[in-house]
Amino acid sequence: MNEYDYMKDRLEQQMKWYDDTSKSAQKTYKWLKRIELIAAGLIPVLSIISPDNIFLIFIIAFLGATVLAMEGFISIGKYYEIWTSYRDTCEMLKREKHLFLTRVNPYNNEDNFFLLVERVEEILAQEKNSWINLHKDKKSNPDENSN
Repeated sequence: MNEYDYMKDRLEQQMKWYDDTSKSAQKTYKWLKRIELIAAGLIPVLSIISPDNIFLIFIIAFLGATVLAMEGFISIGKYYEIWTSYRDTCEMLKREKHLFLTRVNPYNNEDNFFLLVERVEEILAQEKNSWINLHKDKKSNPDENSN
């Protein structure tokens, strides 16, 4: 694979994917948080309006369940972690691209394309490992808790 093909088919494609996925995770995270905050803010307000109104009691219970559900979606989806991690990866890839195109250190020698590939693939491998660690099932080991 030559420089042009690598830049277009690998580096640019990965930068776009990480950028798009980061933006999507950020948008989802912020919407879920907004819903959670609004629902949580309405609970005390509605609680003092008419504490004996059965309809309001059901609305308050629904809002409490909404807060719990939004936090559960955020936790399970790991939207914040994905947003920030993928944004970091995208920015690291952009940095490597710009250093390479301007031929500054460490890309100021004749093996600069091979160095670019090596560094980009290392960034991508690190992100893959981070993703695996983020999504591992964190069940506790009973032997670890027996101290």
